[in-house]
Amino acid sequence: FWHDLVHYRTIKQFTPSDEVFVAERQAEVVADHFGTRSNEHLLFLADTIGQTLYNQMMNGFPKDQKAFVYKLVGLMQSTEALPVV
Repeated sequence: FWHDLVHYRTIKQFTPSDEVFVAERQAEVVADHFGTRSNEHLLFLADTIGQTLYNQMMNGFPKDQKAFVYKLVGLMQSTEALPVV
């Protein structure tokens, strides 16, 4: 519901770039509430932006989305960089 509401309020479509835009707005709220680079923030980034970018590059979502998200969270925890545009 929250995700679709952000699409509606920001007048964004469901294209990959708009999906990332919407997820970035939501990620700001998650970071404000839980802290930047918190487990919740990284999990949100991996689940939304990570899977959106994966889908765009691979023409489909990961077969095991849980494993994908956990792997990406691990990668983000081991580096200073965040995969945000």
